[in-house]
Amino acid sequence: MSLRYYENYHRGLPETKVLLLHSEELDSVILESFGIFSSVGKESKHVLITDHAVASLYLLQLDACLQKLNIRVHPIIVGAGEEFKTLQTFTTILKDCASCGLDKESTVISFGGGVVKDLAGFLASTLFRGVNLVHIPTTLLAQVDAAVDWKQALNLSEGKNLIGSMYSPSEVWVNTAFLRSLNQRWIRDGLAESIKIALCRSSDFLDLLMEASISNSAWLAQIVDTSVSLKVKTMRRDSEPDEAVKQYGHAIGHAIEHLSSGRLGHGESIAIGMCVSAELGMLAGLTDDITVQKHYEVFGKLSLPTKVPNDQSHRMIWEKVRFDKHYLRESMYAPIVKSVGKMVTSEEQKCMIPFSESMVLHALEQNILR
Repeated sequence: MSLRYYENYHRGLPETKVLLLHSEELDSVILESFGIFSSVGKESKHVLITDHAVASLYLLQLDACLQKLNIRVHPIIVGAGEEFKTLQTFTTILKDCASCGLDKESTVISFGGGVVKDLAGFLASTLFRGVNLVHIPTTLLAQVDAAVDWKQALNLSEGKNLIGSMYSPSEVWVNTAFLRSLNQRWIRDGLAESIKIALCRSSDFLDLLMEASISNSAWLAQIVDTSVSLKVKTMRRDSEPDEAVKQYGHAIGHAIEHLSSGRLGHGESIAIGMCVSAELGMLAGLTDDITVQKHYEVFGKLSLPTKVPNDQSHRMIWEKVRFDKHYLRESMYAPIVKSVGKMVTSEEQKCMIPFSESMVLHALEQNILR
C-alpha cells in the first residue's frame, strides 16, 4: 500500500489522494483503515457509474462493501465503449440522477475504465454545480493515466473530447486486482500510456517496460505504481512541461482513434501518434534517429501498432487534427521528445511547438515508409 497526492485544479481546495492498494478482496475493514471513501458522507445518497462489463463482474461485491461502510449508492449502468461517451448518454444519466434522491453532499463514484471515468467526472462537475468525485479505475489505461487527472470530457461526432471540464476527484483507488479480467490486448493498450510517460520522463522506466512481462502480476503492479508516481508529478496546474508530457502523441492519436470508429483503442492510437510525433521531431531537427527507432522498438516489443492504418488517408487525419484543442492559427501545437526521458523545452519552459499542415503530412508519410 502507498499513497500519492496531487494538487487540486481549483486553488485552495484539498489535494487529490491516490491510494495504491492491490487487494484481491473488497474488504470494508481494510478499505476503511486506509481511508478509502473517507470523503464520502454517510448521510446522503450517492451515485455509482459503471458499465455492463464491470457491473457483471464486480458490482455486487463493491455494493456489499459500501453497505458495510454505511454508504448508500444508486448504480447507473451504461454501455461499454467509446461510442457511449456522448451527450446522449450523459443526458440519460442526468435524468436518472434527478429522480433518485441525490443532494449537494452526494458523491459521484466512477467504477470502470476511461469512458466511465469521463462520464462520471463530467457529471460531478455539473450536478448541483459540483459535487464530490471518487474514481475506482478498473482498466490499466485508467489506472496509469486517465483516472489520475482532472480532465473530464465527452465526444462529439466531429471529434474526441470536444466537450469537457477541469474537475478534480477527491480520491482515486488503484487496485491491480481488477485487471485480472482484462485480456492481453487491453493490458497492452494501457501500457501505451506508461510508455508515453517513460519516453518523456524516465529511461530507466522504459527499460523496465521493455521486459514486457504482461502475464506477471508483480511486474504489472510495479508498472502501475511507477506510472502513477510519475503521473502525479506532472499534475501541476501552471507547468507547460508537465502538461506537455500528458499531451505527447495525443493530437495525432486522437484523430486516428476517432477515425477508427472503435476499431482501435486509445492506447493503440496514441502509440501510432507518438511514432508520428517522433518523425515530426526528426523532420524538425529536434530528435535523432536513435530516439525515433526507440519509439518503434518499444511499441513493437509490446505488440502495439506503430503505423497509420491503411484505411485512413493523411488528409483525413489532418482534418480531424483541426478539431483538436491544440490546433491554433493553422498549426498543430505538439510536444516533442528530444531523447528518451527528455523533452524539447525552451529557456522559457515552453514545450508546445507549432507544426504546419505540410510538416504533419510529411511526418505521416515518413511513418508509413519506415
